Amino acid sequence: MIRPINAVTGAVLTAVSVFCIPLAHATTQDDQFLREVAAAGIQGPPDELIADGHAACDNYANGPAQIAQLVTLSNQGISGKQVSAMTVAGFRAYCPDKLASLH
Repeated sequence: MIRPINAVTGAVLTAVSVFCIPLAHATTQDDQFLREVAAAGIQGPPDELIADGHAACDNYANGPAQIAQLVTLSNQGISGKQVSAMTVAGFRAYCPDKLASLH
């Protein structure tokens, strides 16, 4: 009887650690970005949202890449207003020097 309980406990602990790994490595910038995105009503896996925030900076001034990202987000059901909020949040968190150029 002890072995099955230990196996279940081990499996649960492994699952918890796997799901918590991305959050354990979140930076202050990631936390800021995720808070702003959540406030805009955008939900999703944190690692994917963070990647989208970085992509907003990376794709800045690269028209085709920027349009592709916007289309992808739109196809995921994110409204135009939310896409704008995500882009601004990405700029605030990951490339604040580019934020002034948005105005």
